[in-house]
This record gives sequence, structure tokens and C-alpha cells, in this order.
Amino acid sequence: NLNGGLELVLARGQLAPTTRDHLALVQAEVRRLTGFVETILDLSALEAGRLRLNPAPLDLSDVAARMSLAFAGQPAADRLRLALEPGLPVVLADDRALASVFFHLIDNAQKYAPTGAITVSAALHASGRVRVIVRDEGPGIPPEQRATAFERFQRLHNADDRAVYGHGLGLYMVRQLLRAQGSDIALAPGEAGAAFEFELPIAEVCDD
Repeated sequence: NLNGGLELVLARGQLAPTTRDHLALVQAEVRRLTGFVETILDLSALEAGRLRLNPAPLDLSDVAARMSLAFAGQPAADRLRLALEPGLPVVLADDRALASVFFHLIDNAQKYAPTGAITVSAALHASGRVRVIVRDEGPGIPPEQRATAFERFQRLHNADDRAVYGHGLGLYMVRQLLRAQGSDIALAPGEAGAAFEFELPIAEVCDD
């Protein structure tokens, strides 16, 4: 209701610029709170075994393209780079869960790496799976925090900083969604920035 009401008010052309800016800030906060509530609900359902996942053949390029559109108008939009190996095989994953994985990883990057490229790469790995890496050019994760990066309510910056909002649930959610699909996530080695990698199985597609 709040989102709908704000959209109707903002659609009017008679608003003063200052009023419009204030309402846009309120709208951004409402959307942030909505995302937080949805994450909590999904986590509760996942941990209780009620979040039904339906793995199916997916084209990673389609999923990545949709993620690019999802971040349109946000700080990450101009910095997002897709580097998918040509001719990647179709992977087996739940569409909604995989989209959530990408969203949280990219959102995490735009929060903690305010400048530089955010690169989503994917390539066929020697393991016989497709390896995906989401890398940013920020300060990275300190060595003493790497072991707990994927735990619940862990944040790189715990100060009440309006410039970096977060609840420490994004990476935890990513790990739980991937584990529910028989995969996992880890910090990838690198000289700078933070890089997260995970693998997806190749789908067996029957030719008619």
C-alpha cells in the first residue's frame, strides 16, 4: 500500500522538487524494508523446509540479463559487467532462487564497493560444472572476517552508516539457497576486492 501510494503521488507533475526528493527517499526506504521482510520470510520458509525449489534447465545469460534490468537506475547499473563464456551449457537451478543469489551478491557489491566495476563471470570448469564468480573492486573482506562472512547477521561495517545499509543476511541467504540446490559458495582468491564463487551443475537437455 505504501509503495502504491507513493508511486501515485510521485506520478503527479505538480510536486515541488524538494518534496519530490523527500518522497523518493521515503520510497527507497519502503522498498529496502520490503526487501528485508521478503528475505526474512524466505529464510524462515527455507529453514523450515517449506520453500519449494524447482530446479530446471536455465540459460545463465538470460538470468544475468534480467539481473541487469533489475538494477536499472541503481548505483550498480553503470558498473555492472557481464563476462559469460560464449557457448555455456544450460545449467540446472531454480530460477527464482538463482535470481535471488545474483541479486544479493550484486547488491552486496554495490554497498561495500562504491566505485569500480562489478563483474559477473561464468565459465565451464574442470569439475564439469559451470563456475560463477561475482567480483568487485572494493576494499575486500579482512582476513579475520573471512571465516564468518557467510554467517547470519555478519556485516563488514557495523557502524550505523546511512551510506551502507544492511542487515547481515544477504550472504547467509545466498549460501542457504545454493546449499538447498546441492551447491555452495566460497570466497575466491584475488589481489583486490571481494570475489564470491559458486558452481552449478549442467542440465541434461534431451534433444527431440
